Amino acid sequence: MDSKSGYPDLSGSAPPPSGFGPPPPYPMDNHHPMSHHHPPPGMQYAPVAPGPQIIAPPPSFGAYPQNAFCAHCNQIVTTRTDFKVGVLTWLASAGCCLIGCFAGCCLIPCCTDFTRDVEHACTKCGRRLGIYKRL
Repeated sequence: MDSKSGYPDLSGSAPPPSGFGPPPPYPMDNHHPMSHHHPPPGMQYAPVAPGPQIIAPPPSFGAYPQNAFCAHCNQIVTTRTDFKVGVLTWLASAGCCLIGCFAGCCLIPCCTDFTRDVEHACTKCGRRLGIYKRL
């Protein structure tokens, strides 16, 4: 017996008798042992409920560029804003016509950013992420 470890010293012992070799190799199975469709006899698996799904509300966009997640790029980007003619633009133009601005002044709302809708797009891929409608 080895005095340091407390185990018997087997360095000079004879090889194991025949029939006591290394264990046979295990079959390679790429399936998880719990993934079989049928449980062993006498045993039942409890059904596993799927995990909760998290549904995030869509982001609310404003009049200025902001950070947003692009599902196409899978990145968080600062949006690029483009101004588009919307309902408020046309109502402001109609209002200008009602007060007597006929000689082209009724088109002023089409040239100002504060009456137009704002479209937000990804700066990486250019996909539209959302729109801010003024009215």
